[in-house]
Amino acid sequence: MVAFVVDNSVAMAWTYPKQANEYTEKLLDVGSHGLLHTAFIWPAEFANATVTLVNRGLLIEGDASEVLAMANDFGFIVDKPQSPESLYTVSREFGLSAYDAAYLELAIRLNLPLATRDKGLRQAAEKLNLYFA
Repeated sequence: MVAFVVDNSVAMAWTYPKQANEYTEKLLDVGSHGLLHTAFIWPAEFANATVTLVNRGLLIEGDASEVLAMANDFGFIVDKPQSPESLYTVSREFGLSAYDAAYLELAIRLNLPLATRDKGLRQAAEKLNLYFA
């Protein structure tokens, strides 16, 4: 069984088709048969991205409810960081926000690949051979 860490850029693409691409479609197929981990910050990031889509008129309120319901069905294992210091260290080492570092810190700690569309996160994960390509 495959296991990997999913960040919000991938989760949003799974629920909002206009953000999907070949990479995220592949991840959705593989992830449907695996264990999907995400960082503690993910629920807030996902909700915020959904609010932003509604506020920009790209998603109507009724569809937002469907998007949020789909996210509940992912079955993510939501992991918390070891400590604020661990997030700080990863953030500083790789030049990431602490929010993005939460996903990388989790991938490092679990020794799992990180699925992301974020350029900075991808580059950091590639340096550690943890990018889910």
